[in-house]
Amino acid sequence: MKRSYISLFWVYVISFFLIGGCSKDKEDEYIAFADEHFSQATYRAIEFELACNAQYGDSGAYNRDIDTWTDEEWEKKIHFLPREGFTHELPTADDRTSSSSRESQYYEMIGKYIHQFGFGWDDAIGDDPGTSWFDGESPNSIHYMDLRNDANTGGCIGPFQVT
Repeated sequence: MKRSYISLFWVYVISFFLIGGCSKDKEDEYIAFADEHFSQATYRAIEFELACNAQYGDSGAYNRDIDTWTDEEWEKKIHFLPREGFTHELPTADDRTSSSSRESQYYEMIGKYIHQFGFGWDDAIGDDPGTSWFDGESPNSIHYMDLRNDANTGGCIGPFQVT
């Protein structure tokens, strides 16, 4: 009896590594969802708009164009952005193409830091325009984080998806 449990364990381990877990499918699912519902361009436009407002940051109003803004180093950008709510640099498309860790950071941040990146979700509602951070809601961002959670922690037993 003990031997059969050990054998079953090794079948499980080997099948997991040979066949693979279902997390890759789940990862593809949340990435596709984010790509459909989060707009980097919308987020960057609002980030830029805030930077051009002299009441935020400690360096006055940013006075160059949005393309220059996008290419600025984060260490410079943070001096034009509101102190509250803007804590993370969103990797550009070029950053994401050249580095898998930057790609991973992008998809983590757009869901995790809703007060900063909430502006980019296509169903963002209820934001108070009197605040410099996103304080509204986005059902799509909540669904997105559920998809990420499924990919990272659940929905799989070895190579098999649990439904």
